[in-house]
Amino acid sequence: MKKGKMRPIAFILPLVLLGICIIATMMMGTGFADGVNNLCNALLANFGWLFDIGVFGITILAFLVYVSPLGKVKVGGRNAKPKINKLTYFAISLCTILGAGLPVWGAAEIMAHYSAPPASEGVAAFSLEAAKFGMRAALMDWTFAPYAVYALPTILMAFTFYNMKRKFSLGSILAPLFGDKMDGKLGQVIDGICVFTLVCGLIASIGTGAESLIFGVGELSGGAVTKNAVTLTILVLIISATFVISAASGLMRGIKTLSNFNIYVFAAMLAFVFICGPTRDILSMGVESIGNFAQYYIHDMLNTRALTGDNWAYWWPIFYFAVYLAWALIASAFLGRISYGFTFKQVATYTFVWPSVLTGIWMIVYSVTTLKMELDGLGMADAYAENFGSVVIRMYQNMPLATITIAVFLVMLFTSFVTAADSCTNSIAGLCTEGLTQEDTEPPVGMKVFWGILMGVAALICMILLDINGIKAVCNIGSIPALIIELIGAVALWRILWKPGKYDTFKEDYDEYGRPLPQEEERLVMDAK
Repeated sequence: MKKGKMRPIAFILPLVLLGICIIATMMMGTGFADGVNNLCNALLANFGWLFDIGVFGITILAFLVYVSPLGKVKVGGRNAKPKINKLTYFAISLCTILGAGLPVWGAAEIMAHYSAPPASEGVAAFSLEAAKFGMRAALMDWTFAPYAVYALPTILMAFTFYNMKRKFSLGSILAPLFGDKMDGKLGQVIDGICVFTLVCGLIASIGTGAESLIFGVGELSGGAVTKNAVTLTILVLIISATFVISAASGLMRGIKTLSNFNIYVFAAMLAFVFICGPTRDILSMGVESIGNFAQYYIHDMLNTRALTGDNWAYWWPIFYFAVYLAWALIASAFLGRISYGFTFKQVATYTFVWPSVLTGIWMIVYSVTTLKMELDGLGMADAYAENFGSVVIRMYQNMPLATITIAVFLVMLFTSFVTAADSCTNSIAGLCTEGLTQEDTEPPVGMKVFWGILMGVAALICMILLDINGIKAVCNIGSIPALIIELIGAVALWRILWKPGKYDTFKEDYDEYGRPLPQEEERLVMDAK
């Protein structure tokens, strides 16, 4: 089939649903946002247990890739060669998954838990016990669990698209269970719902990102730049134009360039805070926090705090799981597409393990630095109470070279957000296009430009004229169907893990017993021995 033909349901369904949300916001005002938020809270309260156990199981599956036969299989067959290097693949994964939120929340989340720990923990606010709890809670929210939520569908998408040679569709990740049944309208419906969910999330993120950037520029300019309709319009237009141009330029130009830039800036900013911050405390408290995190991991992952009637779990870890799930399927379609030529063990390494490790280090360095400043009386908790995005700015203001570091931070925040929006726009365009093949995976430029412009315009309308909170809550509601899809996908992945040859079209990559043949690198090592 000729590439470029629109998949009508996948394309039209999210447009219709988005239009309904905007019209409802125009007619109901804050009532729409309140209603959707109440529905979202009710879903999290009633199904929080399913989020906890589902994400926990998904995390275990991500680790099992390392010991399964699938880990030895190469995406696209044993003769496939990667189109990008490992560092770029890792950089794109990190920026696509959590890169936009990490710079801000790395410093801010510890203040949330330190100033208001859950009642069920039985610790006082602003106590050392609250600080210890906050460190392990931040590590849980930002390390293995979220990356597993992205890694599982990424592995499935890569296997079903390249090795099973299914359509470029989220419905294809269920093909090991349902076969061709997902190729028709049902698959398009799944794509359409997921596209709608992520479009809402990107619209909300454009708004949130613009506000954070305006705040930072305002601090840098001494208050000369303030939040108003003009500054919001200018910044949203700049953000939208940048990621549209990047997406339109193709994978090897836009996303690759931005991601490689981001990873070096991330490393530089991490090293700066580690060296210029409370290095001894970072090392000492970091080691202790890792120990607490490991000791309480299963307890915290499965703790809904229902027995104590504490809603903290629904406000933090379960809410985080909902946000990650709402974004994961679309992002994984993109990450699966760029996984060509890597083994599935490498895919797990660069989308799950190494991002979790780097993010954990970032959280420790920034959280300890913020906490130490609070203990020294520098008012970091007050900054959080005023605006969560101000915490990291306040942190840099209390360190050397404040003007330079704040400027670099704002550039990092901008490019991180643009990279995430770029990859998701690319994925959305691909899911709305018929005819993408294993040899030609790039969606049409027009489709990418359309979705990029649409999300920028919608974000601007919602920020200036309407209430963007309703759109944000709609995205989180999308986590329910996403969780169901991932749980069914987990069953599919369990089957593939142990018998990949049963589903793989590259039968020559397996021996007579269905075991993957050694890759070239493994064979050379074996010969050397």
